[in-house]
Amino acid sequence: MLYFKLNTLRIEIINSSNFIQIVYFPKPELSQYLSESSKENFLETVNRQSANEKIMGLINSRSDFIDEMKHYKFLMNNIPVDMDKLFTYMRLIALLCAFMINFLLLFDKFTV
Repeated sequence: MLYFKLNTLRIEIINSSNFIQIVYFPKPELSQYLSESSKENFLETVNRQSANEKIMGLINSRSDFIDEMKHYKFLMNNIPVDMDKLFTYMRLIALLCAFMINFLLLFDKFTV
């Protein structure tokens, strides 16, 4: 059960008898690289007047989603994990430099 929950997606459509029908389909591997902000933005802006409009909105956004997911996958596979630690250290160094500059400015102001 857990396998299907993690590896399938669903969409709800209204069939020809005007009943809601749930369609399940396999989750593409690339979909794990789609950002939460893109998902939320799509959900907020998609036209929901009909099931066809909703599906057309998804189809029209497809190329943007694919580009984002491929780019994020490329970054995750080609940037070393230690890069995150490097950015943390660089932020710390920048903060220390900012404190030092402010200290020197205050020291200069009171010594004149």
